[in-house]
Amino acid sequence: MTAPFDPAAVSSLAQQIAEHVGPLDGVPAAHLQLWLPDLTAPPAWTVAAVDGATVTRLLLRRLNSGTHWDGCEVLNLYRVPGVVPEALVLDNADRILRDSAATDIRSCRLEVAPRYGVIATRASGVLHSGDRVVRSQFHHYVVNTNAGGALIEQAIVIGAEMLSALDSEVNELTENLYRSLLTSIDRAPQRRQA
Repeated sequence: MTAPFDPAAVSSLAQQIAEHVGPLDGVPAAHLQLWLPDLTAPPAWTVAAVDGATVTRLLLRRLNSGTHWDGCEVLNLYRVPGVVPEALVLDNADRILRDSAATDIRSCRLEVAPRYGVIATRASGVLHSGDRVVRSQFHHYVVNTNAGGALIEQAIVIGAEMLSALDSEVNELTENLYRSLLTSIDRAPQRRQA
């Protein structure tokens, strides 16, 4: 049996970074294409509005019903005012899963060529919300530069019963973000790592 979910007790990598380097500045949805111009989504995933929350992009996927989603992606992009230590990212990549009492938590560093100066992680786990079981993936990309940095958070949540049906689409979402980020860095003029 899992512990009751207490939203006030949940922390995130973004909160940990803000405590270390100062307040993060969220990038609004209207500016996402300026940062990641090649970012796309699978055709069946629709952009959804979010009431009362600051989210850079929210995508939903429905397979069998219009009444609830079967897949959800939340993408947040932040400007970071200082250098983010690698250990802080690696130690907190699965923090939201741990604080949410997820089970089957796995976390790893993603390999990115050193020339990009990107700290990348993936964490996954199973969350129980009432009678619904969902598989969650969190991808974090931290870019440190002399002018400050950026944090990209990608959270993908899939209903457990739809995992196999949506597996290729989830891979498309994660691969597209990864490639879009690296392409944007390649295009940046005279990028220097901090």
